[in-house]
Amino acid sequence: MSLDALLSLSHQLGREERRLAILGEGNTSMRHDADTFTVKASGSNLATLAVAGTATCRFDKLIPLLAAEGMTDIAVDEALFAARVSTEMKKPSVEAIFHAYLLTLPGVNFVGHTHPIAVNALLVIIAGIGIYSLTRLLALSPASSQGDRLVVDEQVLAARQSVRPTHPSGDAYAKEVEKVIDDLEKEMPDGFKKDRQATRQQIREGYLRRWHSVYPDKVSEYVFSGLTQAKRITPVVHLRIRPYGEGSGLDRADVRFAILLNDRPYPYRDGEHIPYTLAGQTTHTIELPTEVIDDKGVLKVTIVNKNLIQAGAAVPTTIALVPGKGLEILEPVGAFWQNYLKCMLVIWLKLAMIAAVAVASSTFLGFPMAVLLSLMI
Repeated sequence: MSLDALLSLSHQLGREERRLAILGEGNTSMRHDADTFTVKASGSNLATLAVAGTATCRFDKLIPLLAAEGMTDIAVDEALFAARVSTEMKKPSVEAIFHAYLLTLPGVNFVGHTHPIAVNALLVIIAGIGIYSLTRLLALSPASSQGDRLVVDEQVLAARQSVRPTHPSGDAYAKEVEKVIDDLEKEMPDGFKKDRQATRQQIREGYLRRWHSVYPDKVSEYVFSGLTQAKRITPVVHLRIRPYGEGSGLDRADVRFAILLNDRPYPYRDGEHIPYTLAGQTTHTIELPTEVIDDKGVLKVTIVNKNLIQAGAAVPTTIALVPGKGLEILEPVGAFWQNYLKCMLVIWLKLAMIAAVAVASSTFLGFPMAVLLSLMI
């Protein structure tokens, strides 16, 4: 029983320049007689298919599966193994069931199917357009309130970047911290002997945490720069804050504070500066008007501890902010469609890299190892 014709068809469909299939994609089969046919085995590659990569099966074992309902993956695998004319052959591809049906049609002796890369790309593009169109349709639907509309437009359907604060003293603050560390090292050299750099870094981090702590009846200032574009294109930016209430002895203590934006109280309504009371250890988002940002794109945020004393506590809480993500401003840097296209491009690039690794590894590794290596990328 010669398989030369089947192997030739497989090699022609699997030629790299035709871009019809990669790795184990695609399948071919050949009818021998009314009882049996040969199909590419699971995991075999069309371009390099050999006799050992095929499986000869019986029609009467696979055709009934087309009408079967509720079969599990394990049951399908068992049926595929049972359909082989020899137990020494590899497992037939799961598509062998459909190939078996096609080969019973009048005049059909060979079946070949592929997954053209261009068609796959077209399907991804169509799916991407569909997702984008649906998102835009939902965005244009009436909102239940103006607040909801603003959240959708400014937070959900927007590309945003994080801006983290610098000390109001700028470089002078960093230089002062380094001077203090130098003085400490001179006074207590033994404390720096074990790991000088680690000790110095630990002291820097301590000063950074102290700057991000607002003690009772005290204030801390944080400067956000580079907000010129936000001032021009959007009415609000978002202050994301995750405060921790410390010193009260209570878990998840609330905090109360007031905000000044470039030395102007905010929010200020009916002649009163309104403070915020927020749950501790929780991330909150506060809208800040961009009109208060100065012409250089700088916004100084001053946090004033309003001395909240929790029930059961004897002292007011200290407001602690984790340096980095504990306090940041989110500003828009593009529209939803721009961000969406960037995401699609990144996905495409990742898929291309994985495909390249998969194709390259399949030339010297077996199929399981090639797949495993690709999944590790």
